[in-house]
Amino acid sequence: MNTESTVNKSTHKELLESLSVGLCELGEKGATAVLASFNDTAASNALQEIDISKNSLTKTATPLLLAFIEKHAAKLVSINLAWNELTGDGAKPLFAYFASPAPKSVLSYVNLEWNGIEGGEP
Repeated sequence: MNTESTVNKSTHKELLESLSVGLCELGEKGATAVLASFNDTAASNALQEIDISKNSLTKTATPLLLAFIEKHAAKLVSINLAWNELTGDGAKPLFAYFASPAPKSVLSYVNLEWNGIEGGEP
């Protein structure tokens, strides 16, 4: 008797709509590996929400974050980046993207709390 599942794994992965690795403290290397893996695969085309909070992301992760957001702009509704270490330098390009008329973007929730972002000149 064949006990192997008949579920098509590729199709199953395409159904992933939400991913939470928040509070995992993966470190920047681990967190960026998660983001990169979703940038390089068609399996994440249905992704609508991602929580990558409290994973020690710094400003060096900003280009990868932007690439991730742009790739998933048509479906990504929510991204939680709270409790990382993006600071003002890392957040500035994100703010610029969010303020621009991003094509086909449905993003409606972004959490950047507790990233060491301070007020000052825009």
